[in-house]
Amino acid sequence: MKKISPISWIVFAIGEIILILCFFLLLDNLARDIFWLDLGVATLTYVLLFFRSVRPMVDLDDKAGRDVSILGLSWVSVIVYSVAAIGLMIGMQYNDVEFNYQLMAQIVLAFILLLALIAGSRMSAKTVEVFNEQRQMVSDLDRLRGDMRDLERTVAISSGLPAGFKSDVADISSQLRFLSPCNNPEATKVEGMLSNEIIRINSLCGDFEVNAEEIDRCFMACRQLLKERKSIYSR
Repeated sequence: MKKISPISWIVFAIGEIILILCFFLLLDNLARDIFWLDLGVATLTYVLLFFRSVRPMVDLDDKAGRDVSILGLSWVSVIVYSVAAIGLMIGMQYNDVEFNYQLMAQIVLAFILLLALIAGSRMSAKTVEVFNEQRQMVSDLDRLRGDMRDLERTVAISSGLPAGFKSDVADISSQLRFLSPCNNPEATKVEGMLSNEIIRINSLCGDFEVNAEEIDRCFMACRQLLKERKSIYSR
């Protein structure tokens, strides 16, 4: 969680007081409407630059990395707006532009900044969405591989299991290692069915001779499901 220290708030308040004093002491000759407009623009620029500088650029606790995805856009937007707003403010004062035109120009600039910030917010939300989706895909596959490891442990501590059975287990395990995460719902469905077959094999192999036929059926189902899973691609 990104936090701003109390010292930063104090420094901000002092800076804002200095900014206001400068306007009243040095620019008090401006027309009242232009004076308040310029003070508002200067304050907004100061707020944007100050808090963009003192806040941590990246939240290290955010595994999705939403800040990283918009870091460049965020900084560029704020800097471009600040330069343009202050430059426009000074230029229009120098050329004695009427208040209404100054107000309209600053509103347009602020609107463009708002659009950029909204775009950044959407990029951040999309980053989180993709991260959660990928984490869910990996989680589903990890559960499947966990069931396979349980079966391998059973095989390791069991005696009397035929070499052919151990070979089948090793073959299924090897194929599972090379499966890639997939965000297709059909892949999740197939992985669930495959997991059920592996769990069933694990429960049956304790009495292999009695359950040999059913175990063979489960292995056949596993191979078919693996074939289907490999043919499914992400959306």
